[in-house]
Amino acid sequence: RIESFKLDWCYDQEEDISEIFTKEVKPLLERVFHGFDASILAYGARDSGKTQLIEGSDEKPGLAFFTINEILAYGEKNGKEVMISCYEVHHDHVFDLLKLKDPEVQVLEDAAGKVQLKGLSQVPIKTMQDFKRLYHGCNQQIPVKKDANHVASRRHKGLIIYIPCFHDASNASLARMNIVDLAGYEDTKLKKAGSYFTESSKINRSLYALQNVVSALNANDGRVPYRDNKLTHLLKGFISKESQALMITCLVSLQLVDTE
Repeated sequence: RIESFKLDWCYDQEEDISEIFTKEVKPLLERVFHGFDASILAYGARDSGKTQLIEGSDEKPGLAFFTINEILAYGEKNGKEVMISCYEVHHDHVFDLLKLKDPEVQVLEDAAGKVQLKGLSQVPIKTMQDFKRLYHGCNQQIPVKKDANHVASRRHKGLIIYIPCFHDASNASLARMNIVDLAGYEDTKLKKAGSYFTESSKINRSLYALQNVVSALNANDGRVPYRDNKLTHLLKGFISKESQALMITCLVSLQLVDTE
């Protein structure tokens, strides 16, 4: 079938990530520096380049590194302490990737309906070296399990950056930027039964729940179904009418790939 979609912008696969950062992420950071929450979500099929876009490499840094560099410069200039959290969502559970002991995080809501991530550590950083040490280290924090076919398990991985913002002597706030590398959608009809099928089904359900949240927000629905899934419940404060979100869809240039 042939479908068309209206996009805000389109980049080819050879695009310099620094250009994407300048055009798409910098405007978000201006809002963050004024006390608002924001998020970047990389969405697409498996092996579509999401992780390369977010994390990059030593030779070609990803959006997370450009973002941290900008925020650290802001913090140094304004005398603010920058902190980070790293987490993953796997099988409807949230884990802190910066903690060795009791890493599971509880997603709760306070009396005002604001989501609290109980047990998620916030670690201060001062330099890019601090960030690289923690961010690269969290990739090895929880062992990657493989199924009987030696296929690595997949998870949604997130980085939250906290920036204190002082509007005046009596008005202070803690703004947050959440950068999420979403696990890739896969057609479960093409996979055999087993742990991989179960995992893919859970990932697909979480992405479908995210789609429902975005659709409800765009339609100004009175009820936004954040609590339908652990991923969307966690993202409640980052994808709302009071915050701003950037979704970047990574496409695979193959006719046979359909990311729904």
